[in-house]
Amino acid sequence: MTPPLIGSLVFDDVLDSARTAAAAQRAAGCEIVVALSHIGSMDEQPVTSIDLAELHGIDIVIDGHSHRVLDMHGPKGSMLVSSGAHGSLLGKLEISYDKQAGEIIHIRNSFIKPEDAVGYAPDQPLSQEIFSLIKQQERDLGQSVGVIGVSLSGSKNESRLEGTPLGNLFADAARAAYDSDIALVNGGGLRSGLEKGKISLRNLVTVLPYENDVVTLRITGREVVQALEPGFSALPEPSGAWLLYTSDA
Repeated sequence: MTPPLIGSLVFDDVLDSARTAAAAQRAAGCEIVVALSHIGSMDEQPVTSIDLAELHGIDIVIDGHSHRVLDMHGPKGSMLVSSGAHGSLLGKLEISYDKQAGEIIHIRNSFIKPEDAVGYAPDQPLSQEIFSLIKQQERDLGQSVGVIGVSLSGSKNESRLEGTPLGNLFADAARAAYDSDIALVNGGGLRSGLEKGKISLRNLVTVLPYENDVVTLRITGREVVQALEPGFSALPEPSGAWLLYTSDA
C-alpha cells in the first residue's frame, strides 16, 4: 500500500536523474551547471556526491550531509566542495567563464572562517529582516506546551543505537493516536532529550526538527522484520535507520 502523502511521486535512480536534469539545463541554455546536493561523500552510502561530480554535464557539486570539508576536482574537471557543518566555515566559489569559447577557464574555492567574517560589513536590509524573524521566532518558540516530571533521555546518538525513554514516548503516542498495533519511529529523526520541568515549543523543535508525518499501513510480520533489519545490521555503530518501536502485545 502506497502511503497517501507520497501519491504519484516516483523515486528514480539518483545519478540517472542528475544526468537527465543536467542535460535539460544545458538544452535550455544554461552555461554552468551547479548541483546542490545532500547526498554525502562517505563510502557507506551506495551513491555519493563523488559519483555525482563524475557525471558529464555537471560543473560543480556543492554537497552536504557528511559534515566534511571538501575541495576537490573530479576526473572530468568538475569541482566538489562542502563547507563542513554548523556554520564552521562559509564556502566561496569564484568562476572565470569564457563566454565566447563556451567553457569555464578557472574555478577557485575558498573558505571564510567565522573570525574572518567580522571583516565584512553586514547588509543592513537583510540584517533587519533576519532580526525581525528572530524576534518573531523567540515569541513563538518560547510558548509553554507542557510539563514533565522526569528527564527523558534520547540524544541523537542514543536514539540511533538503542531504545530510549523519549523514543518510546513518541512511539507510544503515535500508536495511541492512530489506534495501531505497532508504531515505528525513525531514531535518526530525534535530535535531543528533554529535561525535567516546563517544556517549550523550542524544546520540541530541538527534539524533532523535521516535519515528519505519521502514516498508517497494513503490513505483514515479515515486512516489520525487514523494516527493522537496516538499523540492527549497523550494530554496534549508531545508525539513522535504527527504528524505535512499540506494540500493544
